[in-house]
Amino acid sequence: MGWKILFRLKICTSLFFSITIRPAKFSIFTCICLFLFHNYSYSSERYTLLTEDFPPLNFLENGQATGPSVDVVKLIIKRLNIEAEIFVHPWIRSYKKALTAPYHAVFSTSRIRKRENLFQWVGPLAEKKFCFYARPDFKHPINSILDAKPFRIGVQRGSAASSTLESLGFDNLQSVSTPRQNLGKLMRNRFDLWFVSNAAVAEALKATEAEPDTLKEVFVYQTLQQYIAFNINTPVSVIQTWQSELDRIIRSKEYHSIFKKHGTSLLIPVAYRE
Repeated sequence: MGWKILFRLKICTSLFFSITIRPAKFSIFTCICLFLFHNYSYSSERYTLLTEDFPPLNFLENGQATGPSVDVVKLIIKRLNIEAEIFVHPWIRSYKKALTAPYHAVFSTSRIRKRENLFQWVGPLAEKKFCFYARPDFKHPINSILDAKPFRIGVQRGSAASSTLESLGFDNLQSVSTPRQNLGKLMRNRFDLWFVSNAAVAEALKATEAEPDTLKEVFVYQTLQQYIAFNINTPVSVIQTWQSELDRIIRSKEYHSIFKKHGTSLLIPVAYRE
């Protein structure tokens, strides 16, 4: 790498001394020189990918980040042959870091209107169905999201589900950090409804060894696609490169194999399904 820097320094030095001989060409040569240095800096940029321990798309296993979304991101990094690291932090920490630090990204991130102009987006990686769940003895009909307003509702702190309800004027939300905590609170009658993705429910049931009939789905609100959300100041060329590589992976058998390996084929976006 050092010889590349030295080579470019020599180019710029020779161009500098040619100013007195060919002043009309200086601006062109200067642009070339600056481009070479910019290209070097860009190619050596290190990326930081942030996620959370939130199965089934991304989670920790034996101290290592894994899950279908993680595996797809790792495959993009490998194919692009770039410097990158993946860290697992609580959701709020990962989200805020991606908001403020260039060349940082957070995944798997629901692409909702409130976030649209805060990031640059690569995806979708997967999709989730967001629903209201209740205990089996819940008898009240829920035919629209507003029908849930009179009830106590559990959400994950800082999640897309929480943001959606807050934007609709819900003021009866109870926030915790993990789906497992919300499942426990629902079963103990600490709130009436749990607004969450079907994927998170499945993982919480698995983790607590609870039976599927422990709770019931009472209303499907929407399906949200999951993306890699890059810091807004990331160069557009980077976003385009990542998107192109993801598109190639999706068209290959590797993408479907990854989701099948993790038992999460139902989270593949409908448009991608074989």
